Amino acid sequence: MDDKEKLAWAAGLYEGEGSCFVRRRNDRATNFFQLGMSLRMANKEPITLFRDVIGVGHLYGPYPRSTYKPIWELHITAEKDVDTAINKLYENLSRERKEQIALAWEKTYGI
Repeated sequence: MDDKEKLAWAAGLYEGEGSCFVRRRNDRATNFFQLGMSLRMANKEPITLFRDVIGVGHLYGPYPRSTYKPIWELHITAEKDVDTAINKLYENLSRERKEQIALAWEKTYGI
């Protein structure tokens, strides 16, 4: 796959398994809110490939569950990393995902 195809694949995975969120920060010296992105999956390989394609994020897990396969999580929370991920994925995202990101961006940065 070329880079454009890899980014399209990553955007598709994010569409199905990812989320964009805003959370309150403990450090009020900068922004009161923090924008983040995450993926949660039972299979480690796709989440690792996603991280390799977009070049940012921290992988955590596996987290055991009583009756299901363990869960792996990818978190993207550093401001520059979230910007990188959004810029790489944005053109291949659905209108709904773009609106979700825009709303979270507005809540976080007020613009």
